[in-house]
Amino acid sequence: MVLLRFNFDHPFQGKVLLRSIDCGNCWSDMMQFDSQGKHDFDIPLDLPGDGCYHILIDWEHEGRMFFHETTVKVKDGIQVAESTY
Repeated sequence: MVLLRFNFDHPFQGKVLLRSIDCGNCWSDMMQFDSQGKHDFDIPLDLPGDGCYHILIDWEHEGRMFFHETTVKVKDGIQVAESTY
């Protein structure tokens, strides 16, 4: 299991879109997430195996839309690298 850690100025409620970047392992998933009023929280990602994954998180706060994109590399079930755009 991979955990994405966040610290927001406001509670978070939105969508997490996951997609495998590896052509040999085509996979995608979407989940809803709610920080339940917390500002520091982890988003647990149940990824199907080793490889690289593109993650897009989007949410709305006070009428404005936000998003966060990152790519994670997983090896032996552990996150070994992360690139944020």
